[in-house]
Amino acid sequence: WVSSWEVAMDSTTFVGIDVSKNQLDIALHPSGRTWTCANEPSGFATLIPQLQTCTPLLIVLEATGGLERPLAARLS
Repeated sequence: WVSSWEVAMDSTTFVGIDVSKNQLDIALHPSGRTWTCANEPSGFATLIPQLQTCTPLLIVLEATGGLERPLAARLS
């Protein structure tokens, strides 16, 4: 027996985003792909379509004194 969670885990991407004042550092698991973009609306405009193509199950943002809030709002 295989649960739907286990099936999802076999073909799922997880995203981690390290947030700083000027930059976002993005990492995908399990592919290992990494890249950076600006922590501003123009950076979000390039980041979000890239994330949509990999249909991540989970996106984790570092909580950085509120610097993550604009991106979190755009992702939601």
